[in-house]
Amino acid sequence: MHLDLVFKREDVLCDDAEPSRFVHHITGGVYGYTKSDRRIKVGEFSVFLIDLERCINEGASPFDAFDTHQATMPYYELYDDDLGFPEVVLEALGSDGFWAPNMLILDRLVIAPKHRGSNKGLVVLHTLMTRLSIGCGIVAMKPYPLQYEGGSPAENQNEAFFKKAGLSSFSGSQDASTRKLKKYYRRLGFRAVPKTPFMVLNPVENLCSLSELGLSYR
Repeated sequence: MHLDLVFKREDVLCDDAEPSRFVHHITGGVYGYTKSDRRIKVGEFSVFLIDLERCINEGASPFDAFDTHQATMPYYELYDDDLGFPEVVLEALGSDGFWAPNMLILDRLVIAPKHRGSNKGLVVLHTLMTRLSIGCGIVAMKPYPLQYEGGSPAENQNEAFFKKAGLSSFSGSQDASTRKLKKYYRRLGFRAVPKTPFMVLNPVENLCSLSELGLSYR
């Protein structure tokens, strides 16, 4: 199945003086096509692009930029006091040291139940990285099993999103489910940052093609 990513419109205020101007929240839908060429929705995604270099050059507060969204604030800990990457992050990135502070955060990806199991999620994440990580020194994510979002599966079983996303089909403890997700994302080249919940990738040196990863566009 061929996939299309449809990006939602983002309104940008030209004379915005708030630190939010350095944080671009990009959302959209994932669509595929049936054999009869009917377009169907396969999933949804959410990412954040942090233009930290421009933030620094304009003398604004990087902390305030990350504090724009609840979802982005935790990622500030991946920087050191000089807004470079500390040694533990550099090791996960597979780099000896560089200054390229812009960050792409892969915030959320949901694939509809009947379209799982064929690596569509990995293909979508790869496409988002190749399209949006230009100028970034780091792509980061926080693997988290959605069936545990806001509570346990037992607590969430009657929630609309839990039912729509078919999350009841996932079994295992939260720790086991998280380990499974990390193993899944390692296929793209992501590596865990020790003693943090994050995984990172250096898009300049370690973003391979889909064929090199053994994945297919279809």
